[in-house]
Amino acid sequence: MKKILFGFFSFLLLFPATSYAQENSFDIVAIEEKYYKTVTRIEDSDYSMLSSAEFNYSYSIEISKEEYDSYNPTMIELSATTTVETTYKKLTTYLLSSGSYFRYKAVLEWKNFPKVRSYDTIAIGHYASVRTLLGVQFEQTYCLTDGTCRTIQGYYPQTFASGSSATFKIPTGNLTMLTQTIYFDVEKVNINTTVVAQVAAGDYSHAIKTVSVDTAKSFVVSTSGITYNANVRSSFDEIQAAQATWSSSW
Repeated sequence: MKKILFGFFSFLLLFPATSYAQENSFDIVAIEEKYYKTVTRIEDSDYSMLSSAEFNYSYSIEISKEEYDSYNPTMIELSATTTVETTYKKLTTYLLSSGSYFRYKAVLEWKNFPKVRSYDTIAIGHYASVRTLLGVQFEQTYCLTDGTCRTIQGYYPQTFASGSSATFKIPTGNLTMLTQTIYFDVEKVNINTTVVAQVAAGDYSHAIKTVSVDTAKSFVVSTSGITYNANVRSSFDEIQAAQATWSSSW
């Protein structure tokens, strides 16, 4: 029996656990909150066919917390085939520290909910002096009008030299709450160098047409946020990244 136990613990030492540390073990060293108003024109009354719509377009502006809090969600119908939709979103980016460990985190909160439910992306860009450690973590939480709430973790992760992302499907149904969260720990690319500045640039892109997973993943991530390939860029809205910055020696 002792030999079996010794072998088991030896196995654990050879393959150490790679689970993430608890959130409450980290302190916030930098935070950035931004609020957005996005206006989207949808040229098709059949939302299941939005991938073929040629006239969809969208623009976003940054607004104050007061305007965000006072907004009363509305949708203006222009005609039988055209809808102008206004959505409000809040994006919070965190730069967290626990001793010599750092975590980047971004949370997107919807105040009202988009008509198009396809593949969206949440991402965090950073300096090339660090890289993602242990992979990307993501979860999506939503509640329906019947009181049902769920948290799901289905997503397509991507990691770049200057950022990581999660692409996912927005849930259907009549929503009363919707949030998406991404986070990952980072390590220095060169352990022998001293990092004197960090930035976590949270960003979010919503598909204004029905798109495939491959189309939704056609981007790169940097400190500027999410940048889509030119041939698919018109299928997504765009906001300014929320950048949490930190300056010290690591």
